[in-house]
Amino acid sequence: MIGGRYNSCFIRQRPIDSYIVDFYCSKHGLVVEVDCSHHYIDDYLEYDEIRTTIFEVLDLSILRFSNLEINNNIDSVCSKITDYILTKEKSPSLRGMSAPADRGSL
Repeated sequence: MIGGRYNSCFIRQRPIDSYIVDFYCSKHGLVVEVDCSHHYIDDYLEYDEIRTTIFEVLDLSILRFSNLEINNNIDSVCSKITDYILTKEKSPSLRGMSAPADRGSL
């Protein structure tokens, strides 16, 4: 449980602009996206880039994880989110910057 540990609330399926994000934490301006296999097709990669740009303009940061990563290594996913939150609390200027997309392997 990440949110409770750091007094951060994650909302599931939150509308932002004209999109619906998988998870959102307003305290840290953090969007967490869980990408299934269709996100690896060229058209969807471009769509995700557009979404990411819009979220960054809104001063939001995005962390992306593949379904495979979630299913096979949830502890690592939780650690990455936790690390982001802890780093963010130490350096609030990170808001609006997305972590490099690590979509895992399929």
